[in-house]
Amino acid sequence: MASDVDSDSYEEVFYLRVYDDKTFEVLDSIELEPYETGCSLISTSFSEPERDSSYFVVGTAFCLPGEQEASKGRILVFQLTEQKKLVKVTELDVPGAVYTMSTFQDGKLVAGVDSKLQIYTWSVVEADGSRVLRRECGHHGHIIVLYIAVRRRKNSRAN
Repeated sequence: MASDVDSDSYEEVFYLRVYDDKTFEVLDSIELEPYETGCSLISTSFSEPERDSSYFVVGTAFCLPGEQEASKGRILVFQLTEQKKLVKVTELDVPGAVYTMSTFQDGKLVAGVDSKLQIYTWSVVEADGSRVLRRECGHHGHIIVLYIAVRRRKNSRAN
């Protein structure tokens, strides 16, 4: 994620950019909406081995003038094509800033949205085969969720 500042109006603009790993040339760039700030970024496959897909998931916050805390944000899911172009797969509006994210179990995303810990499921819409994030459950009771640590366990079975 990157940002630029317009010197005339002092407005900060945030981007998701893809760079060439050898020349650092910008291969693609997606500009976020006005007042939208990128807060978190992860790369995941959402446990889709049959599709051999990797996704970039961006958590954002809208820092509107006059607000002390962000009242809304988004979770954006992008896929990188073979031509090194970003394609938005889906987006989800959330009630607050998405400070942190991690993958969890099969096809799940854990996100720290303000003071809530939310779990979203990566699912397929049967009608057209598109992918969406659906809120599965959440836990409220934190001051603010800034970090998530997911502990993965392998289940073993003894005979």
